[in-house]
Amino acid sequence: MRSGDYLGRIAAKTGTTITEIKSANKLKSDLIRPGQKLKINRPFHRTRARSIKWRRPFRAPKGEILRKYGNHKNGRVTLPRTGTDIRMPVGTILVSPANGVLRYAGDQAEYGYLLIIEHGAGFATVLGPFDPESVTLPLNSFVGRNQVLGKTAAPPYGNQPYAHIELRLNNEATNPRRLLK
Repeated sequence: MRSGDYLGRIAAKTGTTITEIKSANKLKSDLIRPGQKLKINRPFHRTRARSIKWRRPFRAPKGEILRKYGNHKNGRVTLPRTGTDIRMPVGTILVSPANGVLRYAGDQAEYGYLLIIEHGAGFATVLGPFDPESVTLPLNSFVGRNQVLGKTAAPPYGNQPYAHIELRLNNEATNPRRLLK
């Protein structure tokens, strides 16, 4: 908890209710203190899609799109692309595009070190590649909208540095355009 926080604000940010927070933490009143840690049993389970406030996951100017979301031809084969890759210098800071919970941080063979953030209403974002040394958030921690996640790393393949930005809805890739405005 930070100075100025109150249960109503915390409930709204985490997609739950005051009653659920009080019950999970055995609180007898609405009084909380800065520095106090609260347990949120089911974050974002009450979140509705229209209530999620999205932003770009980077503060730097938008770079050139290297690879677009959607199907692309590779010779005679059509392959799906689950996200959009945007040219970004190594060391670019990536931020959370919406309030959420960090559910995964680790290496993926073709993408490098990725983070997956669950936002509620079935939405999750997949971002990377990150420099693992720059990611300091523990798994299952609350991540605020615009909160720094870490810095981009060199890509695992090729020589053009980029940020991979993917939006998932109910575990299916969907066009991440709402994250790129």
